[in-house]
Order: sequence, then structure tokens, then C-alpha cells
Amino acid sequence: MYGERIKKIMDVKGIGNKELSEKSNIPLGTLNKIIYGDTKNPSLDKMRAIANALNCTLDDFIESSSSSTDFYLLAAHHDEPVWTDEELAEIEEFKKYVLSKRKK
Repeated sequence: MYGERIKKIMDVKGIGNKELSEKSNIPLGTLNKIIYGDTKNPSLDKMRAIANALNCTLDDFIESSSSSTDFYLLAAHHDEPVWTDEELAEIEEFKKYVLSKRKK
């Protein structure tokens, strides 16, 4: 049930079973049982650890009415940093500086 969604997220993020096992501190055998459906009702702690390791939420493991294409689009932007207004202003200033050097 959850395993298919976890596997899709892993594929999108380019993370294999061994890497996810290491990042989540869940033994590889246990993780494989969750992913391949042998464990029907994994503990909330294990699911949270997997979600944290994949940088997603528990909600991402639940099938919704959105298509898998929607998920891929969402995942493509999920890892982007959130910039503060001050950081964005600094980035704009840096861009102006770089462009000013190009004109010379």
C-alpha cells in the first residue's frame, strides 16, 4: 500500500533502498519489507523516519486523486530552498553585479 508511493518518491529523488536505509536508520531488511508490502502496517515512527529521509511528508505516502504526473511535477520543486525577501534582494544585487562585468 505505502510501498508503491515510497518507491515512486525514491525514484523521483534518485535514492536507492540502501541509501534510504542509511538515511532513515531503518535496517535494509525492514525497509524492504515496507517497500515491497510484506509489512502491511508499518509503525508511525518508521514511516516518519522514511518521510524525513526522503524530505517529504507522511501525506505524500497516501494515494490521492492527483495523478502520478502531478506528483512528479511537485517533487521536481520540492527540494528548492525557500528564500527570504532579504536573500532575494541580495541575489538580485549579485545578478546586477555579474551582468555589469559582462558589459565591459
